[in-house]
Amino acid sequence: MLHLIKKGLKKVMRFFIADNTIYIVSYPRSGNTWMRFLIANYFADTEAEFDNDSLPKLIPDIHINPQDIDSAILKPKFIKSHFPSLKEYNNVIYLVRDGRDVAVSYYFYELGTKTIPSDTDFKTYLKKYFLLGKSPFGSWANHIEAIKSQKNYRICFIKYEDLLKDPERKLKEMLLFFNIPTNEEKIKKAVNCSKFDVMQAKYEKYKSSSSGEMDKIHPDKFIRNGKTEDWKNYFDEQILQEFYEVNGKTLQSYGYIL
Repeated sequence: MLHLIKKGLKKVMRFFIADNTIYIVSYPRSGNTWMRFLIANYFADTEAEFDNDSLPKLIPDIHINPQDIDSAILKPKFIKSHFPSLKEYNNVIYLVRDGRDVAVSYYFYELGTKTIPSDTDFKTYLKKYFLLGKSPFGSWANHIEAIKSQKNYRICFIKYEDLLKDPERKLKEMLLFFNIPTNEEKIKKAVNCSKFDVMQAKYEKYKSSSSGEMDKIHPDKFIRNGKTEDWKNYFDEQILQEFYEVNGKTLQSYGYIL
């Protein structure tokens, strides 16, 4: 599936990639949109919005609007991607989120986009979809292991949970990793303008007034709660052990307690 997506993408990827272009990469539902808002609000003069003339133009999504990459105005250029590897990668911010929380978030996302039958319960979703890697981007563990094995580009690994605890510090660390000058006031502004309640309000406003491309593919509750350990409300002991059989080693390698 991933091979077919990449093959189709070549038809629209006709843009110039500078050496200092930075890709924001993650497995879906791992905080990529939040990171885009943080970065856009750090660099842009006005607050980022979901509408087609704001966030998609500031930090284009390689899967949705690659045609806007050439004209993206941020410097350095940032591009969102869910591909664990691309020959165009040179600099990567990779977001890692607890796979158990990713599974819960992805479940509700796929219900919202009607990717899975509306009567699918969480346990069935795990067994029939998530644990089998039926996402277009494969399984959660394989995605992370694929990026970890890369030696050809610089990768700044950021745990979603660390970003949630101290977004100002982690945003600053990320900027410094890529030798980008930092400004404390701009960092504070970026964090305040990217809080989850702010993003939720912006998304609700966008959904109620837009007929753009993003409106067609994202569910009403695209921005959920952003919480950690929400998985404890959905996993029972049986499916938790099944989850660990597939993803336990990768969870532990990033310090997640089983």
